Amino acid sequence: ASGLIQWYDSETSETIISNGSSLFIPNLTSSKSYWVENQELNPTIYYGGEPKINLLKSPNDLNTFINWGLIFDTSENINLLGTDVYVSNAGTIQIKVVDAAGAEICTTGNIAVTVTGLSSSMTIPLDFYIPKGTGYKLLIKSFNGAKLYRDVNNSFPIVDSQNILTIKSGYFDAPTPNYYYYFYNIAYKKYCSSERKEVQAIVINTPVPTAANQSYCITEAKTVGDLVATGTDVKWYDSANGTTELTATTLLTTGTYYAT
Repeated sequence: ASGLIQWYDSETSETIISNGSSLFIPNLTSSKSYWVENQELNPTIYYGGEPKINLLKSPNDLNTFINWGLIFDTSENINLLGTDVYVSNAGTIQIKVVDAAGAEICTTGNIAVTVTGLSSSMTIPLDFYIPKGTGYKLLIKSFNGAKLYRDVNNSFPIVDSQNILTIKSGYFDAPTPNYYYYFYNIAYKKYCSSERKEVQAIVINTPVPTAANQSYCITEAKTVGDLVATGTDVKWYDSANGTTELTATTLLTTGTYYAT
């Protein structure tokens, strides 16, 4: 598939356990079903949040804005493409998204911003994959010299035309329902999901081979092929954690051998 392949542990779960064309499950002791789906980006670009700053209201360009931004929900898996900012002082910024628990899930590198004033804006590329969920925050991660404009007296929530991206509030240390911080005209694409398909991981429990202690005379020049064990397709190793199988012609020496 050409899209985003995602794995789940049930047909209805919304918790992604892995991404990619293959699924690795360590220490699987019994057979289990998993479900996989493919997601393709819809080519249409949608926009959420405030479309632009309101020039009739008093902006703020204070530079104490690390971890300031917006709280948002998304009712579908989306890709945040970019956002507009209004810049009063040039410098660099980093932007991040954290989940409802405060864990960072996406971040940009340092992005140079130039002065735009209030009459024009600058678009910052993001390319963030955001799973369906609530309580996300789009925040300033770091800055150097840059100052950005906020807006005031906004009416939250701000819901986009698709009822997908909802801006719940501004944010600095806590929700700020009277302030809108920094990120305007937020562009995104939504994912279209395929039907989920079941994939069965089959665990075959092979009995452990058994063997008794065995003794040979050194003059017999016995080899690994002479060792006796009860089991199916038995393989021999010279250590309990060995990964290299001994060949049948390997001469035996005094010691312990391990069979699987």
